[in-house]
Amino acid sequence: MAGSARSAVERAVAILECFSRKEPVLGIKEIAQKLGLQKSTVHRLLTMMAGQGLIARDVDSQRYRLGHKLIHLGQLSARQYQLRDFALPVMRRVWEKAGETVTLSVRVGDQRMYLDQIESLEEVRVTVDIGKPLPIYCGAGGKAFLAFMDPVEVDRILGSGPLHPLTSATIVEPARLREELAAVRMHGYAMSLGERVTGVHAIAVPLRNDTGQVVAAVGISGPASRLTADRLAERAPLLVQAASEMSDTFGWALLDPQRRGTA
Repeated sequence: MAGSARSAVERAVAILECFSRKEPVLGIKEIAQKLGLQKSTVHRLLTMMAGQGLIARDVDSQRYRLGHKLIHLGQLSARQYQLRDFALPVMRRVWEKAGETVTLSVRVGDQRMYLDQIESLEEVRVTVDIGKPLPIYCGAGGKAFLAFMDPVEVDRILGSGPLHPLTSATIVEPARLREELAAVRMHGYAMSLGERVTGVHAIAVPLRNDTGQVVAAVGISGPASRLTADRLAERAPLLVQAASEMSDTFGWALLDPQRRGTA
């Protein structure tokens, strides 16, 4: 990130942190004094943040408060932490039986990221980067999401191709990937044989909320030398059962708050 962009982000975060329970509404002059910034700088940042829904301006008082987008992001973050807390016991049982790294990933826009993992105890094992954005079109977890997304969204993400390869095994032709996704829907699980990371094999299944929407993916990853395609298939029923149990256990936690009140 360029220095000027980083400075703008840091200042925007500092502005958000100016608000508190005691001071939920602030004016430009007050924020400028708190941060030691020029009022023109604060005004420019507030205008930009208001355009993104991070800040809201009261028309009558010309003062500012936190915006609606933060409510949405906070609720999303809370649900993801609930998801991780509820999933962990089931993930641990999968880990005990599979002997390989067990992962939990969530969709973030047109990407996905790992929310948690339980690492294998093997000397040679797979670990994942928690919180790192990853392409949704490759890897077992990504395909577990993509296979059950709206076809219009899939078309938009895949485009006319070819897709950017992460390894020599990445499926870059949209037509071939669509065939793969059809197989995922048929079998209920997705496999990756080195598609995202060379030498790493993985299997993942979708995790659904009470409406049937895929909200996460739980997977098993390991070295290709140990976790062959046949061994991946053998572990598929274990993952499918685990995903069903997780969905039944905490599907309510993934509801929109408005719907949760009427469930």
